[in-house]
Amino acid sequence: MATLSLRISEEEKTALHSFAQLRGTSMSRAARDIILERIEDDEDYKAITAYRNKPNRKTYTMDEVGKMIGIL
Repeated sequence: MATLSLRISEEEKTALHSFAQLRGTSMSRAARDIILERIEDDEDYKAITAYRNKPNRKTYTMDEVGKMIGIL
């Protein structure tokens, strides 16, 4: 497993420490989770943007989906 070092201010360290304590985890684990979640969010945004820019895309209302799957 690789190691990553970060330079953060004391204020950022305090915030990360508080966040980690609330989650019952280490600061390293909290930082790792935050980074990976941000990467995932960016990937989701790219996928949504690509879909929205797709020509001739079809969208459905909640009622239409309900009828399609047989719950309405």
